[in-house]
Amino acid sequence: MRNLKHYQGDTFDFFRDIVQKKREEALKSRMGILIDDIKLCFQDYKSLFDDNRLTSLSCRGYSNQEKADLLSLYRYRLKIFQDLKINLTTN
Repeated sequence: MRNLKHYQGDTFDFFRDIVQKKREEALKSRMGILIDDIKLCFQDYKSLFDDNRLTSLSCRGYSNQEKADLLSLYRYRLKIFQDLKINLTTN
């Protein structure tokens, strides 16, 4: 396995940047409804990561449209993800 660095920036801000870059207003609107819950997920992850207890992380269990919307945010070819890969894999 590669020796990856962890992301130094604010991960929730990174997530919001991805949502903002989307062109579909309906998607942005649906994400706006979920934003408070998603922020809690990021806070939980950070807390458990900092304490080296990621095995205690629980699944939020998004389904249907929410799950589809969250999955649609990820496109590996997007520049933001390419920049993230470079940031995490280079010294």
